[in-house]
Amino acid sequence: MANTTNVKKVKAFPFKGQMKDVRGSHQGFVVKLTIQGLMFEASGTSVQPGDRVEMTFITPVLNGVVVAAGVVVKVYNQLSGAAQVAVEPGASINLIEIHFNSILPDSMSNVARFLES
Repeated sequence: MANTTNVKKVKAFPFKGQMKDVRGSHQGFVVKLTIQGLMFEASGTSVQPGDRVEMTFITPVLNGVVVAAGVVVKVYNQLSGAAQVAVEPGASINLIEIHFNSILPDSMSNVARFLES
């Protein structure tokens, strides 16, 4: 009789991440990731397009650590609803588009490996 292996399926997105700006650190979720950058969902942020941020996250399954500096390109604001982050009713949730402008080779390799899987 053949051995069977149970494979646990894991959703690629969203996964936890951290964004640092001049005002402090914000916990949230990476909801999209590309070689050029990412979309990050968080509450209580006041970043604006042009702001410089530092992103830190670990890719799911592969557990690749990514640390990258980036610039905010767009910010989409909404009131609480179907967001991934837990907020109080009526609170603002930000979906932030960030483009990488400085990323270590190891981090870029971890992003590429995650996107290929």
